[in-house]
Amino acid sequence: MNANAWMMNRMDRKPLETGPFPACPVSTVPADLREWVNESTLVDWVLEVVSDLDARLLRLPNWRDTRDPVPVPTMLSVLAYCYATGRYESDEIETLARTDETIRYLAANHFVTSMAIRRFRRVHRGLLRSSLLGLHQRAWLHHFGPGATDASVRRDEPAAGLDHRLAIAAEAMVQRAVLSDTMAMDL
Repeated sequence: MNANAWMMNRMDRKPLETGPFPACPVSTVPADLREWVNESTLVDWVLEVVSDLDARLLRLPNWRDTRDPVPVPTMLSVLAYCYATGRYESDEIETLARTDETIRYLAANHFVTSMAIRRFRRVHRGLLRSSLLGLHQRAWLHHFGPGATDASVRRDEPAAGLDHRLAIAAEAMVQRAVLSDTMAMDL
């Protein structure tokens, strides 16, 4: 068994180590948030989360990279939606950007390539993780209600704090995308 196959098997069985975070189960949210919320609501959330980030980050220098063929907010919307719906591989996302109505809408008539996706993910990983965290928080509140906490819903596991667990789930999605691309390029 090669190392990439071993890593994918490991991700499904064990908690994923994510940088400075301790090992913690990432089963807090489903792989596809459409299990908890309908697609149109998820698209609205994606646009709101990205818009909020865009408004806060416009003050930073070099926020808008003119070398990117797709504007940062547009690519962030496409990737946040794709990762939140369990689509990780850049080649698959490139194809879906031409064929899937929802992803075409989020791409806003921009041609999304797998190479641009990988470059964007490397440069803007923190933004992508923040977007996914925002989506996870909204999905959690939508699914469990405003009073639900991590401890009240998941009594079978040690409480690590809801935001911490949702951040781990967001990072796991980004890592899964990186690993999917790595495995696809090994073929």
